Amino acid sequence: MRWWLLLVWLGWCFAARPPPTVTIPGQGAVFGKEITVSRSQRAIAYLGIPYAEPPLKERRFLPPRSDPPPAWKGLRDATFFRNACMQSEDALRKHDRLVTKLLPDEKIVFHEDCLYLNIFLPEGKVTDPWPVIVWLHPGDFRVGAANFWDGSALAVKQKVIVVTLGFRLGIFGFLTTLDNEIPGNNGLLDQVAALDWVQRNIQLFGGAPSKVLLAGHGAGGISVGLHLVSPLSAGKFSHAIAMSGSALAPHALQRKKVQANLIDSLAVELGCHRTPTSDLRSCLQQIDTRFLMEKVDNVDAWGPILDQPFVNESGRFFLAELPVDSFQSGRFAKVPFLTGYVKMEDAWEFFDSTENRITQEQYEANIMKFAQETEIELMEEEEEKMDEDYSGNCTVNTQLLVDSISFYYSPHPPIVDDTVRLQQYLTLSAERKYGAGAFRQAYFMCPHGPTYVYRFDYKLKTNGIMDLPDWLEVPHMFELIFVWGMPYWSSLPSATVWNAADKRTADVIMAMWTSFLRTSNPIQSSLNIKWDKFTAENPAVILLDRNFDMNDGSLLNYKSFEFWNEYYPRVTEAAKICCNLTATAARTRYDFFATVIVIGANLRFFH
Repeated sequence: MRWWLLLVWLGWCFAARPPPTVTIPGQGAVFGKEITVSRSQRAIAYLGIPYAEPPLKERRFLPPRSDPPPAWKGLRDATFFRNACMQSEDALRKHDRLVTKLLPDEKIVFHEDCLYLNIFLPEGKVTDPWPVIVWLHPGDFRVGAANFWDGSALAVKQKVIVVTLGFRLGIFGFLTTLDNEIPGNNGLLDQVAALDWVQRNIQLFGGAPSKVLLAGHGAGGISVGLHLVSPLSAGKFSHAIAMSGSALAPHALQRKKVQANLIDSLAVELGCHRTPTSDLRSCLQQIDTRFLMEKVDNVDAWGPILDQPFVNESGRFFLAELPVDSFQSGRFAKVPFLTGYVKMEDAWEFFDSTENRITQEQYEANIMKFAQETEIELMEEEEEKMDEDYSGNCTVNTQLLVDSISFYYSPHPPIVDDTVRLQQYLTLSAERKYGAGAFRQAYFMCPHGPTYVYRFDYKLKTNGIMDLPDWLEVPHMFELIFVWGMPYWSSLPSATVWNAADKRTADVIMAMWTSFLRTSNPIQSSLNIKWDKFTAENPAVILLDRNFDMNDGSLLNYKSFEFWNEYYPRVTEAAKICCNLTATAARTRYDFFATVIVIGANLRFFH
């Protein structure tokens, strides 16, 4: 009997052993912790490793300083998350309601000192270096935290290393004075610094720096697309996955006019001199963090900009030209690419509604909103041209834009059910804001490497996570439940009982994403699933639903992508009426394009 007790004692000692200590050259030694995923599976996590100096005081609004990297003496405790980047907690709860509901007791400290990354790796001896996934979290460039994303299940079950990272958000990450004082894009430069850190050090943790997948969702997906075209990111990753976000989405970049107006009002609000911008930067750097956050709490116009005309303190810029120009000219990273979106991306907008429907009047008002957004973009483009000695002034025939969208998206006979009309609007919104950009980006990528496109239609079956009404199919972020293997997270409440079908789906999706990293093909031989490559000749899209079927053309509206990517731009050009034309010429131009629209409607797009 004593030998049995001895074995139990030895087993307990073995189970309680500390994770290996890792010494990072130029920084110091760290020790992490073990995370139990199942009775026989454990991950090792090293949390809160700094990859750049804290961007505090005079470093606020400046690019990250990562050479030399932050160093420490002694053994660093890497068993807990460090600060998340500054943001509105209310906006975070609204945007990340899925993970904030799943992790209700998660305590997060928000601070400007937030440039940390977290590493999750499988337990066990390394024979061949593990592939690496670097994760860029969602959040509209305003909110989000690496702390939410537990990479232990994905790491253990798929034998990969998962790296999550914090990057500056909102005003701290994307303020610009539109000159060399604060060029902008600091949040993206943070991501570049983290990629550099991974390239230098991931092999110390058993990872392969030559096999790095850059993956992101929402703003993270947009970021992935921008890293594809940024000269600063070249060679820092081997594969890319952009979920529910692309560099070609209509909201991917902020316009300079918007940023100029924003900085003008901010200077007035905070009592800073607007010029010279060196004084403005100095003033903004001295303002209390919380006070500054209160003043910009409701501003949602933060995000990436074209910063090529400006350079940061290192003499570099992140984005040399518009992403579409980079893709058209072939100046982008030619790596294997996987992208897609979910069926009802913007359904959260209506989730809290007690009616779950929209009237015909509301439907038309939403279409008008899309048209007005296009009008604003066109007018801002013209204003920027005028700043470049462009002579001319234009107006936009918004009704022409409304008519074209309405004609395409209004079925015949008309919809009489208000809930069905809501579903139609959400389809329109998802195709406009997410699907079309992903589809177009895939077209640019596919001639240069394996490219795969999906639409995620699988609806969660587990009760009590976040129960969705019958009319709502798959909203923004819900595919992440499966990509991240959330049914296996030990950090979730133990009372959560996952549906067996959801667990199986998580197993399949995790296997697909990591197979793509290993082999540039998301389908393993063990998976009895067909997923065709996306090519110009065969732009294949898989529907990730309960059947995992290649779309046969009846369940996915390919013409919607053609409408938004090819036809609608022609309509917007036709809707622009410039006063440097004679009245007769302008009228003739309008009549001509209007005729083209009608002919195109009958012959090509709307049959």
